[in-house]
Amino acid sequence: MAEPTDISKNMGTAEKMVKDGTLAFRQYMDIPYIPEEEEFLFEEFGGKPGQGRIKTPKKLTVKQAIALLDYSGFPLADENAKFSIASSIKLSAPELFDDASFKDYEKKFGKVMEMQEKGASASKNITTAKTPVAANEPMPSKKDPTQITLREAADAYNARGAGKIARFSAKGALKQYGNMPLVQAFTPDENGVRPIDKMLEGTKSQGAANSLQDDLRLISKDVNRQIFNADPKSPALNLLPGLESNDPQTFNIFGERISAPKQTEVAIIAQNKQGWGEFMQQLNAIREGGGNDAVIADAIYVNLQTGYRSGAVAGLTGAEYKVDRGTIEITPQTKATPDLEKRTGAQKVGGARKQAIPQDVPLNEQSHARLQQRLAANQQDVGIRSFIEDKIKAGKAAPVFVIKGKGGKYRQVKTDDMTEVLSRIKTSTPIIKDNITNKDFNTLVPDDPSYSGEDKKGKFGAALLRNVFANVAAFEVQMPDTMLDFLQGRSQKSGAETRSKTAKSGYLIRPRGTFYPAERDAAQSVGNWFDQVEGTDVSQRFDPETQTVRGATYGISGMFDQPTAAAMPEPVTPVVKPEPTSLGDLSPETKDAMTKAGFKIDWSKLSIGAGLGTVTTLGVLSDPAQAAVDVGLEVGARALGAAAGPAAAIPMIMAPTELGSGELQPGDRPATQEQLDTARIQAAQAVKERDAARVQESAIPSQYPSTDNFLNMQP
Repeated sequence: MAEPTDISKNMGTAEKMVKDGTLAFRQYMDIPYIPEEEEFLFEEFGGKPGQGRIKTPKKLTVKQAIALLDYSGFPLADENAKFSIASSIKLSAPELFDDASFKDYEKKFGKVMEMQEKGASASKNITTAKTPVAANEPMPSKKDPTQITLREAADAYNARGAGKIARFSAKGALKQYGNMPLVQAFTPDENGVRPIDKMLEGTKSQGAANSLQDDLRLISKDVNRQIFNADPKSPALNLLPGLESNDPQTFNIFGERISAPKQTEVAIIAQNKQGWGEFMQQLNAIREGGGNDAVIADAIYVNLQTGYRSGAVAGLTGAEYKVDRGTIEITPQTKATPDLEKRTGAQKVGGARKQAIPQDVPLNEQSHARLQQRLAANQQDVGIRSFIEDKIKAGKAAPVFVIKGKGGKYRQVKTDDMTEVLSRIKTSTPIIKDNITNKDFNTLVPDDPSYSGEDKKGKFGAALLRNVFANVAAFEVQMPDTMLDFLQGRSQKSGAETRSKTAKSGYLIRPRGTFYPAERDAAQSVGNWFDQVEGTDVSQRFDPETQTVRGATYGISGMFDQPTAAAMPEPVTPVVKPEPTSLGDLSPETKDAMTKAGFKIDWSKLSIGAGLGTVTTLGVLSDPAQAAVDVGLEVGARALGAAAGPAAAIPMIMAPTELGSGELQPGDRPATQEQLDTARIQAAQAVKERDAARVQESAIPSQYPSTDNFLNMQP
């Protein structure tokens, strides 16, 4: 074993440890989940058996940092040494650590240098016996890391929750390479051709090739680290890509990354007012047809008028539609909002800002009126109303757009439903254009073969509704850029805010759902444009005196409430099996034990109704069989708990049957001493096992509180 190395004599060792530790910590913190298979870390980071995986903490406490050092294989002999190295890593990467935890630790155990001065110096407890292991390497395996297959590498990557790479699985597109060692896949043959070159040549587009390169780099990360830990000078390291996409080694392996060329560039011809007028008229005609089409047409209409993402509108809930204020307020799900109920269309995972920007917009009169008409129709439709009420009872948010699906089952509207309805709208003049091919289309869902099927290009259908709003706002009503970004949820500033020093000092923070007049006017300008091209007016379609919906008087209770957790079921009183009150109530096991103990009872003749008390009295007798012989059947029965009368009757029930010669039948003859000894042992064991089981069962706490204790305040 290597001798401890003094940092003061070998600064290179300590510096390398801090550098390697910083890299290892950063790598591990990038992994979103810790699987249960990594037992040591899983337990140290708070995982429970059967939980499957836990989230990687955003910041490491001292305890977690030390656990990670242990897991990574850093050769540190005691806690002081580990805390010293962890503190040094914290200096180079403070964003990874919980500062308060380190301060508390220092207060409790003293400063690092103070501990070192007392003889607990970390430098004297560092040994170079082994190379540190990367933080996110799985539990040590004897397998040569250069022999890890593509499939195994992909499975390890998937297990950490970092993503899903299935192309090398048994059913994947590249399954024929699944059992090939990853290093071999990057190794050129005598002609300089690597297996990965053949894979890349088989891709159908530059975008697909780039995606494959990304997958190969991602699954190579862990293999790369394991090879380095086993042999830092291994030639295999020169064959694999770097850990990051912009690493020079990645460039050497894959070459210059070529961006996939644009296949389409769809532009909205907002200037064609005639075409958009026809579009709106056909949409209204579809709505008037009723049924599912009316619901889907309403969703499309609201989407056009608000500029929201189509998924957000399709999944709109009553809690997000502030019916009494005329606004929509959606909080998108991001890494900053992990506890929010996930809902279709509101996900926005990742992003540089790592913060959820509320998507709050003021509704124009057109969209506000249409939503109120949809709510009124929902409460009149028995099936839709029942579906919504079931959602509310289950603690879920109440959906606004609901249709009858296959098999008569109701469900929320999806963007595919919206696209299908849009495919039926055909105008006489073009309303969109592909700038790449210079093709014009009179629909948002082109039926050109080059824009459909597996080779579908670009964004069409419901996804284009947001583009339509943006183009109308920018080119037709000349909406300022900042206002457009605000209405589309890309910014929280509209340009209408006051720029006073008071506002800049943070004294004029407005509540969610509160808007400046200029913001509402901007949203209304888009609604007016659509009415103008269609040749109608919102007042012709909506009567505020008779059709206005109010939250307090709406017919579906809880429609506008935030979702709540479902109520816990009422405790169920467990059924207790009654104690036996007669010999006839004894269980088959007890009867069998009595027979083995020497009691010869004709159970078919038994008609005793007197109480027995508890059968467990049998357990008091250390030798029940011998007691029956020595003191008589009556005394034996009394010992079992029988009353005097029933006990006296037992000899009659158990009377032996004689043969014609007066000789007892074989079954009624007295048992031999050997038979009695065997019977005693069997009976005692049976009683012991039965009573032990009962004691164990009574010791198990109930999941329900007692009906007469302080928890429910009953006497």
